[in-house]
Amino acid sequence: MNDPTERILGDLVFEVQTRAVRFINVARGPRYNLPVIVTSGLRSTAEQARLVRSGRSQTMRSKHLRGLAFDVDMLGWPRDAVPAWVWRQLGPLGESMGLTWGGSWVTFKDVGHFEL
Repeated sequence: MNDPTERILGDLVFEVQTRAVRFINVARGPRYNLPVIVTSGLRSTAEQARLVRSGRSQTMRSKHLRGLAFDVDMLGWPRDAVPAWVWRQLGPLGESMGLTWGGSWVTFKDVGHFEL
């Protein structure tokens, strides 16, 4: 799998892009040493509708539609195979940078999702 992070980050709103870059750098750095990649950023309406139909999203008002959200995964790991302790590390890291973490949502948990 190739790392699409740089390409995806370029389409985000500047403030989200800045926080995402900082998040990725810290997550990949010596403290966490995790192979974090960005797998989704700005989405088209058609792409978001497809995700809602498939159950992977619950809204057509996603911040992805405005470049205000991004999703992360671990390079080479299916999301379902990522241990819960990884998300318990990354969620608070993103929150410490002023991002909202989808893993802290009450009704629809999205552990790889961060938004401004």
